[in-house]
Amino acid sequence: MAIVYLHRRKDTNEVFYVGIGKDSYRVGRKANRNKYWHNIVNKHGYTKEVIIKNVTWDEAITEEIKLIKEYGRKDIGSGNLVNMTRGGEGCPSKESEYPDYYTNKELKEIILKFHPRNK
Repeated sequence: MAIVYLHRRKDTNEVFYVGIGKDSYRVGRKANRNKYWHNIVNKHGYTKEVIIKNVTWDEAITEEIKLIKEYGRKDIGSGNLVNMTRGGEGCPSKESEYPDYYTNKELKEIILKFHPRNK
């Protein structure tokens, strides 16, 4: 099972990061975040919000990609998120938790489904 979560700036309540994880432990972790994430957190603080629980890993990936597209990424000028990718790259904490059936072809199909040129 997986979750989808948001990080919001404490000063404006604006969403600045969308993430997925195996459980709520990842929501509050500060390790393995990019420098832009740390800049916001250090300057403004942040709140954590789990918005989707108990979904499959594939469902979490699909929702993360959708939300990142909806909120937009700061690095490409489409929004305020500090996510550096379209989503779907989050990984389970143990190798054994990766779905056997999940292939690069399927990931490409998910990403292309939400790519701006396909809308």
